[in-house]
Amino acid sequence: MPQEHKPRRGTPEYERILEEERLILAATELVCGLMKKQNVSRADLARTIGRTRGHVTQVLDGSRNMTLRTLADIAFALGHRAEVAARPRTA
Repeated sequence: MPQEHKPRRGTPEYERILEEERLILAATELVCGLMKKQNVSRADLARTIGRTRGHVTQVLDGSRNMTLRTLADIAFALGHRAEVAARPRTA
């Protein structure tokens, strides 16, 4: 069985993947925080956005890609507007 290629720490590829994971985590924590604050379950959210509970679970646990469209739908369903910002990376 071939080994999966893992980029070495400190390489540009490693840093790129780290940034992807950082953004995914931030989006997921945002959604989970809003759900907790409003006492909204995954099943409640799923009904509101017209998806299954399984879909919502997969999006929130990272096994399904959370698109910007999905993030916008979820934020809207929770009474919020998602925003995207970028800033220079620190060296």
